[in-house]
Amino acid sequence: MTKMQNVELNTAWADLSVESIKANLEWALCHPYLNQWLENAESSEVLEVKKELKKAEITQKRDEAINGGVEYKGKVFQSGEKDRNLLTSTTSLFSITKQVPEGFKWIAKDNEAVSFTLEDLIALGGVMANAVNTHTMKARELKDKVEKAKSVGALEKIAVEF
Repeated sequence: MTKMQNVELNTAWADLSVESIKANLEWALCHPYLNQWLENAESSEVLEVKKELKKAEITQKRDEAINGGVEYKGKVFQSGEKDRNLLTSTTSLFSITKQVPEGFKWIAKDNEAVSFTLEDLIALGGVMANAVNTHTMKARELKDKVEKAKSVGALEKIAVEF
């Protein structure tokens, strides 16, 4: 019999399980008795849940890094998904005519209008694509380390930095 099988089913955390936590991590994180469940769960269950939590942290920090802006021409430009999509479509449209309109500007994160050529649009797109790839690969490496962790202590040593 596992530790959790010894716990009364009418406990405040009876609706928590490895499966329910993995299925709805946001709900579990807000659950008022998650910590009590972790204290009473088997070590293998705790490790499995903490791995999911660590992977969620990695995903969140990856997304923050991707969406946090990129530097080009000494300015920081927004790099969220809608910004990347707008840049891609703008670059595609102007690539047909092989030029941007006279006086064309792209808005930096600080709202400064920066003069841009078609080459600048293409280069900024390259910087954004490289940043997305770099952060995605870093997240993959970290998640692989998480999966290989054999203990909560080893898991806690994995620094999530982007």
